[in-house]
Amino acid sequence: MMIRSLPDTHTFTSAAEMREHYAAVRKRIYGISQKQKIECIDKSSRSIPFDIIISLVADFYLVSLADIISGKTSVLVRIRYITMYLACRVGKKPLRHVCKIMRVHFNTVYDGIKKIQERRHHDAVLNSELDALTARIEQLPRK
Repeated sequence: MMIRSLPDTHTFTSAAEMREHYAAVRKRIYGISQKQKIECIDKSSRSIPFDIIISLVADFYLVSLADIISGKTSVLVRIRYITMYLACRVGKKPLRHVCKIMRVHFNTVYDGIKKIQERRHHDAVLNSELDALTARIEQLPRK
């Protein structure tokens, strides 16, 4: 039995067909789409400035703003991930905006938020910290 080889290229009749094809490929490779993995809460409401979120996290954990943004020490990685998570989930900032402010690659932000989401299910201390920070952020006036 002879196996027919597939062509190396595929021609798409429209941009929509190409997007649909690559979405199906990503779903087969990664299981679910990126939009299903990280969902920002209610994007319709107005966002909170990122510098306010960073300053609240810095005050809560007693670290400097420069330490959170610079990322020079690996000790503060958890705090940086929490900042990214809160900026997306509570502050309603898009991931690209978080990348630009935190000076990291998109995948770093994506993985950090995903790690916090996963740990939140079984880490009671992290859960209480996030609840306290979320309550502080939600009390702020929105722009």
